[in-house]
Amino acid sequence: NLIWETVGGHTFQQLFTHLAVKGQMIIIGSTPDYTTEIGFQDAQINNLNWQLITGSKSLTGFIIFNYVSDFAEYIPKLIEMIFNEEIVTKIDLGERSDEGKFIGLEQVARAEQWLHQGKNMGKVVVQIQDI
Repeated sequence: NLIWETVGGHTFQQLFTHLAVKGQMIIIGSTPDYTTEIGFQDAQINNLNWQLITGSKSLTGFIIFNYVSDFAEYIPKLIEMIFNEEIVTKIDLGERSDEGKFIGLEQVARAEQWLHQGKNMGKVVVQIQDI
């Protein structure tokens, strides 16, 4: 199996316990750690090395900035997959928030809070102006 892990903290630890033999977990974020002054926390997984070895499991860190050289090749492919609905995107404009949609640059802080509180359903987007 493949786990695409974006939350970190307790969620990372819980997902790791469900990683199958020969499974791979790709770590792309740690949302709780973005809101603290401490930074990224070490995972509290007993015998991590032993679990990786005996389960033939792998953990891979990923950050987009290390792949800028691949953008020209893969961005057009990604756009085509979205256009053909092979990938379905979810956009959260804040419609479910108490104060309504995120419209205008002054709403960026509120949108970020929405994201860090885990209330979003998809990618949080702030509209620059109402259309």
